[in-house]
Amino acid sequence: LVGAESPAFEQVTVHQSIQKNGMTSMKPVPQLELAPGETVEFAPGGYHLMLMARKNPIVFGDEVPVTLLFEDGKRLSVVFEAVSPTAL
Repeated sequence: LVGAESPAFEQVTVHQSIQKNGMTSMKPVPQLELAPGETVEFAPGGYHLMLMARKNPIVFGDEVPVTLLFEDGKRLSVVFEAVSPTAL
């Protein structure tokens, strides 16, 4: 996985949350390598997509399309539902 894009946002990047010495920080992940058949979970406190510079208002319940971009040129379209951060 080398990136992502969405028509609803100017920029989409992959980040990872890291806890160190009681502090949580995020770092960009330029490439996420997975072996064939391996999976990774995107979840709070771990890997996640940063959706930045929203183009139009989004309300809870809206569907947000995202396309995941892979090194071999393959693309995977997914749809996320906008939810309250407290819903996680």
